[in-house]
Amino acid sequence: MRLFRYANGLCILCALLLAPTAQAFTLPPNDGFVTDEADLLTKEQDRSLEQSLRLYRAQTKTEIVVLILESTKGESLENISATTAHAWLQLAKKNERGIVIVFSYQDRNMTILTGDVLSEELPDVVLNGIIDKDIMPPFKDGNYYEGIAAGIESIKRHLSGEFDVTRYEKEEQFISVFWYYIFIIFVVSVGVIGYRSKIKQQRRRPRYRSNY
Repeated sequence: MRLFRYANGLCILCALLLAPTAQAFTLPPNDGFVTDEADLLTKEQDRSLEQSLRLYRAQTKTEIVVLILESTKGESLENISATTAHAWLQLAKKNERGIVIVFSYQDRNMTILTGDVLSEELPDVVLNGIIDKDIMPPFKDGNYYEGIAAGIESIKRHLSGEFDVTRYEKEEQFISVFWYYIFIIFVVSVGVIGYRSKIKQQRRRPRYRSNY
């Protein structure tokens, strides 16, 4: 159970290095598959997500929990997600098929932590893509239920094989190529401007005729 050994080690390390900060944050009581400390969801929305995640665990043995915080109080989301995984995921302690989604309302920050068994199906490029492309756009419009539901749906589709890593890799490659060419254009432009400036200075330089 490497996920939970990792969680324990991370918690101990943070406790030793960041003791004052760690004391400021307390993990809220587990309210089921969805714990909304910031009251961003209605009761109906909370119930809908609970039912969906409970059914998904029964069907796939994969456990997903969502923690919505008002604030991290200075604690890192990575430490909070690891602590949540260790404290809340029950089935995942045996099969490591656990996923923790943590969102901090005031900090406007989110992370997704997965068990080691899921690392190939949900690598970092996929998790970052789910956050940036599926969850955050609805969040920016104040539609928190829609964002969380969209993120969970994307996770399910990746795990079922309907989506794969190329869904986000292609976009990242496009962005990388785009900024590469922007950089090249910038360098060339600076060089051209510098060359023209030098030519102008040479033209303005007074010419003297030697008289012997």
